[in-house]
Amino acid sequence: MTGIRSCPVRPEYTLILVLLIFSVLLNLRLYVKVNSKLGVSAREDQRDPKIRHMSGENSDFSLSGALDVKHKVNSHKHQELRHPSSFHATEVDKHKTNNQKYMYNTQGIKLNQARDMLGSVDPKVESLKNNKDIIQNTIQTAVSGRDAEEGGGDHALRVSNYESALSSKLKKSNSTAMNLAEYQKPIQPRNINNVNPGTEKLDQPKLKWDRILSMTSYGDHSFNATASDSTSMNRPVPDTRPQSCKTIKYDTAHLPKTSVIIPFHNEAWSTLLRTVHSILDRTVDEMLVEVIMVDDASTHAYLKDPLTDYVSRFKKVHLLRLQERHGLMRARLQGAQAAHGEILFFLDSHSEVNSGWLEPVVARIQEKRNAVIIPTMDIIRHNTFAYNGASGLFHGSFTWKLDFKWKEVPKFIRDGLKTERDPIVTPVMVGCAFGIDKQYFFALGAYDTAMEIWGGENIEHSFRIWMCGGSLETLPCSHVAHVFKPKLPYKFPGNPFNVIQRNSIRVAEVWMDQYKHIFYATQDKLAAVDMAAIEARIKLRTDLQCKTFDWFLKTIAPDIPVPPFNTNVFGQLRHYWTQDNCLTVDENNGVVRLIKCGEQHISEQAFLIDQTGQFMHRKSCFSINENYSLQLDPLCQMSSHHYWQYDDYLIRHVPTNFCLTLDETTSIIAMAQCDYKLKAQKWAFSYELNWVKNKDVKTVTEQALSPPNDALYFGQLKNVGSRKCVNAFETKEYSMIHCHRQPKFQQILHYDINGKLVYQNLCLSNSVKHKLVVLEKCSSKHGNWDYNNQTQQLRNKNTGLCLRHYRNYSILTFDLCNDSDPFQRWVFSRYVHSKQEL
Repeated sequence: MTGIRSCPVRPEYTLILVLLIFSVLLNLRLYVKVNSKLGVSAREDQRDPKIRHMSGENSDFSLSGALDVKHKVNSHKHQELRHPSSFHATEVDKHKTNNQKYMYNTQGIKLNQARDMLGSVDPKVESLKNNKDIIQNTIQTAVSGRDAEEGGGDHALRVSNYESALSSKLKKSNSTAMNLAEYQKPIQPRNINNVNPGTEKLDQPKLKWDRILSMTSYGDHSFNATASDSTSMNRPVPDTRPQSCKTIKYDTAHLPKTSVIIPFHNEAWSTLLRTVHSILDRTVDEMLVEVIMVDDASTHAYLKDPLTDYVSRFKKVHLLRLQERHGLMRARLQGAQAAHGEILFFLDSHSEVNSGWLEPVVARIQEKRNAVIIPTMDIIRHNTFAYNGASGLFHGSFTWKLDFKWKEVPKFIRDGLKTERDPIVTPVMVGCAFGIDKQYFFALGAYDTAMEIWGGENIEHSFRIWMCGGSLETLPCSHVAHVFKPKLPYKFPGNPFNVIQRNSIRVAEVWMDQYKHIFYATQDKLAAVDMAAIEARIKLRTDLQCKTFDWFLKTIAPDIPVPPFNTNVFGQLRHYWTQDNCLTVDENNGVVRLIKCGEQHISEQAFLIDQTGQFMHRKSCFSINENYSLQLDPLCQMSSHHYWQYDDYLIRHVPTNFCLTLDETTSIIAMAQCDYKLKAQKWAFSYELNWVKNKDVKTVTEQALSPPNDALYFGQLKNVGSRKCVNAFETKEYSMIHCHRQPKFQQILHYDINGKLVYQNLCLSNSVKHKLVVLEKCSSKHGNWDYNNQTQQLRNKNTGLCLRHYRNYSILTFDLCNDSDPFQRWVFSRYVHSKQEL
């Protein structure tokens, strides 16, 4: 027989093998015991859950990959990359024979190398260094264990060896700039019992991970929270005010007192508290009544008791907790109602105020009570948290999509400024920081409480302030810095776009008069809104005797180009592939050329192609001469010579089939034979307008609120036991909401003749396990409900179980049908048809 033969094992070899295995097990036991006592075990449960899975399969970033991160931000794509503080700690491999050589399970990086890069030591060692009793007990326990296992021996020598080893490790930990555990614990207050209020500073690490601190990861907060966590809570910032502002003296004893209101939802620990510390550190104490932090139902554990404990040290800081999510507008309103100051200053929770920030704001409001004051906005870089002063002279404006936009202060306003300290007229506030007289705030209508979560409130407030007799001013002598996030980190009920669009529709319907149709023409599709709630704000406008939106455009924002109502495309004409280059016309000689888009004044962004096919800049029309060159005619003529089309980003002269082209070698604007594959011929207007599709939001809403022809019941679906209604969303999510708080446009659930429970094109159905209700795209399989009008129960035919709502949860489940259970009883708000009628 071939192969390896089986040989008997001699008894003496067996005994030796058993002894060796026993010896190994004893050593392993001692090793684990000693290291667990000394705190060098890298167990996962000792690490903060915020940084687990640093290199796991669901991570967007690995520790070794951090070494190659480049210092740049893709500002066009805004891809979501998680920052290191949102990572989870990587698991550590089994202990090696050398207790210093732990290895991360990805990239083959040794833990001691990672510690060297991050400047860290084990948190248990750090916690042991100030407790001699624990250290001594640890040594004695470890040595006693070794004595028992080795049968006595030189006990004193072993104690000495362990003390030397521990002393060496503690010495190494003291020389380390910062404990890794400190980076792993942004959720805990630092040195909370050992500092004077207002003087706490985070450790300033001498780290070897600059590239990590400037990485482009946005994470849960849409900024690099690791860079924020590594920055002192009361760091010094440069005084960015004009020099002449620094010499102004204010009689602070006779200025109105201020309440600062900071709403927040799941904000990062360090940014939230740095906002508070900056106020306490840089505000004249007698001018500050209070700082009101409004917690808009945050869910993170570190914003619960740890935050309460932290702010309890500050007499002027109050924490107001909202039990349900209200959104920015209603959260600010709650803070305003609780405020005791004569002046309200609303501030975002990721900001820092600068030196002397409050005095000029309050002094100006005292001088002009109906003035709403915006500080000059400095910038905190979202990827590095570097503080940068504002550059140039800019103020807030808006687009016809009702987005906020910074723009250069126009010449007619600059010409009216006498000094660098003068207030600057501002059409639209940025919204993240402003001061207002409290009585004026409420007299003007406070906030539109029917707006949801975030978006559009600053546009609405600005229009209302100007049109109803107030003014918006930016003060060069007051500076506040803000983290301008590259993407929205907030969670919305349903589709975020629809939430923001509904807010903007309210702005358009209440304040924009006939110009609202321009906004509607920029939208692909309109969402249904609560028209009854809009009527209440229209009445407010009437009661306040506000001016027209036409007055606002001509008086406050005359430099904003208004698209004619027969325009197909309009606005800034950007080269699609080079992005930063825009078409402009030299006013002196009419030459068409490129300019950096950011350098183009808003009044120059008035290119259009109208419904007759004329390609225009302001009142002049483009045509092609006999040499096939582009020319600008001061007089427009209705002829084929001026007939253009905009299709698939090509601007095509129809008679010649020549297209507007950028010569990439010379950067000259030319005309060339159209080629859809040629990138040099791709151009994008600011707005593509459809005047017919979205003409009337009232019609859209009426259609959405009308029951379908096959509906038996329609409207709200109310649970008798909890008195809450099913609130479904187009994102396949649902919740249970107090019925009186459910917007009209959400009250469109219906039960049809086929036994389906339908919201738009989604159906309520049982999950695979038959215990939870889910929303799915409707199909023939979803006709599985039987509604009994007598017992008011909804029975699922697939399971034979009845729909039930557990009172304190937003979850619908199934249970054995029970006629006496009120949480299984459901009522529709509208009866439509009987099956016999259909």
